[in-house]
Amino acid sequence: MLKNNLVSIVRGIEPLYHGSGELGIRVFRKAYDDTIGEGIYLTSDIESAEGYAKLRSQNTKTPVVYSVSVDGLNFLDFREIKTLDIVMASFLEVLTDKLKHAKKWYVVASTKKAIEDIRNKKYIKSGIKEITFSHGDIFSRHIESLGYDGLLALEGGEGKYRKIHDSWVVHNPSKVNFIGERKIV
Repeated sequence: MLKNNLVSIVRGIEPLYHGSGELGIRVFRKAYDDTIGEGIYLTSDIESAEGYAKLRSQNTKTPVVYSVSVDGLNFLDFREIKTLDIVMASFLEVLTDKLKHAKKWYVVASTKKAIEDIRNKKYIKSGIKEITFSHGDIFSRHIESLGYDGLLALEGGEGKYRKIHDSWVVHNPSKVNFIGERKIV
């Protein structure tokens, strides 16, 4: 089974952070913008969480950083090339099967591009975002089928808040435990 050869991390009790433009969240939901898979996006970098909060609050004017716990959850560590290579090889099979059943031109095009990017190992230089962006739902299901709660990868932020940081994606937001919130002034 793949799991024995993959690098994973079981997260301890240290908090992670989620930047939002919405005050009062107690039950988290999946992100609207999923770049590296479906789920809730967290980071251990408080400055990056604050940047996301400011970006997400442009309409609400309420930037908030949530402290959360994911104690005991098992994450695939995509910072490791070995893990990337193994998972991308197995995801290539998933995408190849998807391509066989695809009918819409844009699904065919995005799937072919993802397959080509995996074959060329583009993920090593550019990360997994280019491959998973249009396929976040099946990528997340694939990770879960391997027995993991989510993944850990490096991302570069967005908008004017660009900084390389860790992204912890929990595929099932109900597994994330609220610790606290802090409104950014």
